Amino acid sequence: MIKLPISRFVISEKSMEPAFCDKDRVLTLNYAKLQKGSVVTANVNGTVMLKRVKSLGKKIVLHSDNKSVAKREYEVAPDDIIGRVFLKY
Repeated sequence: MIKLPISRFVISEKSMEPAFCDKDRVLTLNYAKLQKGSVVTANVNGTVMLKRVKSLGKKIVLHSDNKSVAKREYEVAPDDIIGRVFLKY
């Protein structure tokens, strides 16, 4: 499968509120360098999620901004990261 340089997503949950709300749209850079605090789209067990990078290493730890809705953290492989959000519209 060919990975395109930019992807588009529509947010369909509340775990990243108030920064990203249900029905917001985002564009991701799919070859962007990640750092702690980056907001990314990732394939987590077959589901595409929008999360914030908590830590980087052999595994990348992701978490939600809205702790009242989603408290779980996710460990993903670097290949599971789709891209880093660069635009919300």
